[in-house]
Formats: sequence, structure tokens, C-alpha cells
Amino acid sequence: MTRRAVVLAALALAVLVAACSAPVWVHAATSSPSVERIPLGVPGSDLAPGAGAGALVVAAAALALALARRGGRVVALLGMAAGGALVAASALAGTSSARASALAAALDAVGVAALTEEPRLSVWPWAVLGLGVAAVVLAAAGAVGTRRWGTTSRRFEVPDGPGAASGPAPAAGTRPDLERDADVWDALSRGDDPT
Repeated sequence: MTRRAVVLAALALAVLVAACSAPVWVHAATSSPSVERIPLGVPGSDLAPGAGAGALVVAAAALALALARRGGRVVALLGMAAGGALVAASALAGTSSARASALAAALDAVGVAALTEEPRLSVWPWAVLGLGVAAVVLAAAGAVGTRRWGTTSRRFEVPDGPGAASGPAPAAGTRPDLERDADVWDALSRGDDPT
């Protein structure tokens, strides 16, 4: 996979995790002396807050990957894998605490932690679990492909050595080394015609 594909896929996964955390993950019902059935719903953001945090980590790692050089890529990919693992673990923990969260919602609604219907999980926690695993797999695929990715441009870096930043421009009529696209853009920036 190319670096751009990994970055865009990671950003898409982060957005999908955030979108899947908003709906209700747990449905249940309780009752009160005046109302026979009171529906309850616990959103994913309450049930698994770590999923949103993990999505932010994946998005931040994707942005870092877009800008990083070789050493920074490894750190960014590790961060992406850690964010994906956090998303998956949080979703899994949320599914196991469905009953406790429904009881807490009943207590908030009627003042008594009692349910008239057993809690039912929606499809959203499983979707978030899959998205977390996909982020880990994407980070692994990026780690495999990172050796084939090009380097970022050195265009805006300060050159080494005294006076290097204000060194002489190439003589008129000389053609700089134009083997890479970045070299062509650098030549244009200096005012040279690469044609």
C-alpha cells in the first residue's frame, strides 16, 4: 500500500469509529408505578468512551504518518496500531458491561436499578470492534510497505553548514539534477527553467 492510501484509510476508519459510537448500543426497558414500560438506551459514547479516544489516536497517527520521515513512520504506525487496539478493546469491554450500563440507565430514569426487559446489544459495538481490528491490520500493512515509500521533500529544511542557506544559485544555463519530481519543483522555486 502507498503511504497516501494508508493515511486516507486510517482517517476514514477514525471517522467511522466516531460515527458508530454515537448511536444507541444497548436497548432495554424498565417501569415505574405510573408507566408500565420505559424504554432505555445507552449510546456507545457512554458505554465505550475509549473507542472515541482510540479514534483520535488513529487520526493523529495518520496525520503524523503523512508528514514523517523514515524513523517517524515507525512511531506513527505503532501509534495507529495502539489506537486501533484501544478501539477494539473498548468495544469489547462495552459489550460485556451491557447489563450494568442498562441498570445504571434505569436508575437514572426512575430511581430504581431494575429492568423489565433484558438488555439487547445493537450491531454498532461489533462494527466498532471490527473497525479497531482493521486499524491494527492497516498499521501492519503500512509497516510492510514502508520500505517502498519515498522520502518527504527537503525543500523547507535549513541546509547544513555556514552560509549554506544563502549559497550561490546555479549559473544561468546549467541544468540541475532533475531525477525526482521534487528536484523539478526546487529548480522552479530558484527561478531555473527545468525544460
